[in-house]
Amino acid sequence: MAENQLKKMGRAKGRMTSEIEKLKQRVRWASLICFLVMLTLVLVLPTQCAAEEFKPERKVCLFFDDGWQNQYDVAFPILKTCGFKASFAIITGSIGADRGTFASRMNVDELKELQAYGMEIASHTKTHPPMKNLTSDQLYDEIVDSKNVLTQMGFNVTTFVYPFGNCNGTIVDYIKNASYVCARNTKAEVYRLNDSDPSARYHICSWQITNQNLDAFKQILSNATEDEVVVLTYHFLSDNASKETYILIQNFREQMMYLKENNFDVVLLSDFFAVDEEPLWVPPYFVAVILGVGFVIVSTSCLLRLRKDRARTSCPKSAIGDYCLLFDG
Repeated sequence: MAENQLKKMGRAKGRMTSEIEKLKQRVRWASLICFLVMLTLVLVLPTQCAAEEFKPERKVCLFFDDGWQNQYDVAFPILKTCGFKASFAIITGSIGADRGTFASRMNVDELKELQAYGMEIASHTKTHPPMKNLTSDQLYDEIVDSKNVLTQMGFNVTTFVYPFGNCNGTIVDYIKNASYVCARNTKAEVYRLNDSDPSARYHICSWQITNQNLDAFKQILSNATEDEVVVLTYHFLSDNASKETYILIQNFREQMMYLKENNFDVVLLSDFFAVDEEPLWVPPYFVAVILGVGFVIVSTSCLLRLRKDRARTSCPKSAIGDYCLLFDG
């Protein structure tokens, strides 16, 4: 009789061992699935969340150079009507200059109103000189101190605009050291968001918009894609386009309406690089990981508890202690 009892206990223990091995195998599979889920989150979520910020649309950036008051009086209301943000490149030595004349420049209060609405204030140096022949002290003054002047006035300055498009390696080094996130020149080419060159952001090109008709404007915009940004630069807005950098007010209004009606994604240039510094995907990324890991832990715990309860109800009492001891170990 004792021998039969031992045989029953042996068979029960064999079944328990088999169940434990099956359970261990399931736990291993659950761990593998958890790892794969976390790996997917690491690789996919950042891209998806960044895509939510920069949607796959034709992208355009708008710049207004030199700080002319007509940019505030004329361009600003039109931009607000269209819901567009733009960058205003300011020559710090000319802020508030020639007020009451045809060549009037914006003052500090007008610039602060632009920034309060969401416009970007960029540095366009102190005196707008050709930069390639400047001394080290002059470069520091034009690049670093111009930013300091704007910062002390209360502006958040992250973009630099080269006068006349002049730049070289030395100038770029000063711009990097001054913590600008990007810089714009005057060459008519797109900026590629997937450019692998880390210095490409300091050589961003731009089309100068002056007396082009609407068809020519559309042709420029045909270069815009979800990965290639068209940057448009304006200077002086007037009903009398007497100089090569002037644009008629009516033409400007038509161009902005064309952008709006054709669903171009008008964004600030510096926003492309803000994503690199403060990734928008961090909060949902960590929440998803925590939820995923928590789900696996809770599921595994419930499975173990269920197996233990089943063992207590189906195994001989003399074997339960050994079974539970195996589980607890």
